[in-house]
Amino acid sequence: MTVLITRSNEDGIEIASEIRNLGIEVLSEPLIDFVIYPPNNEIDYSPFQAFVFTSKNAVRYLKTCAYGSILNKQCFAIGDATANMLRDLGFSNVLSADNDINKLIQNVRLSCVSKVFYFRGEEISLDLKEVFSSHKSTCDECICYKVEKIEKFSNALVKKMISEDIKVVLFFSKNTAKSFLSLCNKYDIAKFMKKVTILTVSYKLRDELKGMVTNSIESFEGRSDSLLELIKLYYV
Repeated sequence: MTVLITRSNEDGIEIASEIRNLGIEVLSEPLIDFVIYPPNNEIDYSPFQAFVFTSKNAVRYLKTCAYGSILNKQCFAIGDATANMLRDLGFSNVLSADNDINKLIQNVRLSCVSKVFYFRGEEISLDLKEVFSSHKSTCDECICYKVEKIEKFSNALVKKMISEDIKVVLFFSKNTAKSFLSLCNKYDIAKFMKKVTILTVSYKLRDELKGMVTNSIESFEGRSDSLLELIKLYYV
């Protein structure tokens, strides 16, 4: 049995190690790449009371900027991994939304901040600037990275799919899932997906994928302990 992790080696290395500790083989196959844009040094962050991050890539962008003057400001992160990256940079007032976008919105609204800055990618599924601006807040944003799809599978992945050795696939974004399913059709191996269990980083992603596939889908809510319990439940 093999678990397929569809994210970058950098982001997936910790999860991969924990799964291997269960005695299960892991194949890491990044299906999208992230391009971090150069820093925009013309932005004045001082008027903003809070900053919103829906991706670790937004934090990677911030690392290239002069952020020392805002270390005492409130930060709202989509999940624990993003929150921990911010804390590693020196931010102390960081609140995680447990990979729940609705909870993140609620956290920002409950804070009663009037000026919010949103670090975002080029493609978004929800316009948070519009959401916050329509609720008694001023919101500005910076597009700080973009997603590029990887156009092919590795030979190792194709072979494991055909041999039906891959039993679990981990998805961390809708873009990744769509890319994976598209490449399965391109390589004519979608038929080998029927018995695969899909595990997603959030309930929202799980629900989105239910309209795209007929596989069994569970969410581990962005928590490694939940992920390991699900894998053990099904396959150990």
